[in-house]
Amino acid sequence: MKLIRRKYNGRKVKTHHSISHLRIAVMKGKGLELEPLSLIFHRKLREKAVKKIQASDH
Repeated sequence: MKLIRRKYNGRKVKTHHSISHLRIAVMKGKGLELEPLSLIFHRKLREKAVKKIQASDH
């Protein structure tokens, strides 16, 4: 399956299909350190996880 790049909360993100689907990987800085949030379908839960990752890399 091909990863699609798109913006999510102003950050570049790799995802399968749409944001609401399967995987969101937040790209950090220059190194593409991917954190796949696999199978988090529930939008609110996923956003919380994304926020945690964003908070941890500031």
